[in-house]
Amino acid sequence: MQTDILKLLDRKQSNYEFFQSVAAAIKKKDPTIIVNKDCNTHWNI
Repeated sequence: MQTDILKLLDRKQSNYEFFQSVAAAIKKKDPTIIVNKDCNTHWNI
């Protein structure tokens, strides 16, 4: 159970970083700064 929670938190952190990089890319008009382009943005809770 605890490892499942940790995996979920890691995935959400990864997605947060992805969305932050997308926001920065939009602001700077530079799509090359997007990180973790293959992350799963659909959360299963």
